[in-house]
Amino acid sequence: EQQIGEGIVANNTEGTFSVLTCAISAKIKKIVMTSSIAAVGFGGTEKSPMDESNWSNPSDPYCLSKLESEKVAWNFAEEHQINLITICPS
Repeated sequence: EQQIGEGIVANNTEGTFSVLTCAISAKIKKIVMTSSIAAVGFGGTEKSPMDESNWSNPSDPYCLSKLESEKVAWNFAEEHQINLITICPS
């Protein structure tokens, strides 16, 4: 039985993996990925800004899909020595 939101998580993570695989095939070594603030969370303040060590703990499917997609991208980039940058607009 499919969980609520399972489709959006699979679509986003598989889509991210597919695009990165194509980039490797094209010998691209620098990638800028547009992610979402949903991947890192919403808790930053002026005194305690969020950084690369922050990850969200989402309960809704969209936020979970952005978190999982970004993790797929970072793992792929490390494995294939790709220079990856993600931007997380709000």
